[in-house]
Amino acid sequence: MEEALKNLKDISKSFQQFMGSLEKVGKQINKIHNLVEEKIGMLSKDTHNMVEFIKKEDEKSNKLISDLAEKTTSEIKRFYDYFELEKINKMIKDLKTEIKVPELKGATTPEDLKSVLSEIKKIVKRI
Repeated sequence: MEEALKNLKDISKSFQQFMGSLEKVGKQINKIHNLVEEKIGMLSKDTHNMVEFIKKEDEKSNKLISDLAEKTTSEIKRFYDYFELEKINKMIKDLKTEIKVPELKGATTPEDLKSVLSEIKKIVKRI
């Protein structure tokens, strides 16, 4: 019976040591857990800050692109107005509708050729 009591005390002591070890392991796991939570919080904050920075930079670049497009459009319009391209474009369209190129297929006599040549001269004068 004494031996059983001694074995029980040894088992109890070993169990207490085991429980002490488990407690130490639990504390270490808790430290790791807290560290991981802290790092996740830092990463979350850094990610949020990075997203905000990217949004601001995106807004800046969009504004720059918009300003550049506006300036380019303004310069093209100024160039268009300066050289009166709208007027020239209209004149070309009008000429295209007015001018009909004479056909040479039916011109066999010198009079026909003179008539075609006369039409070509008129076209050249208009241009």
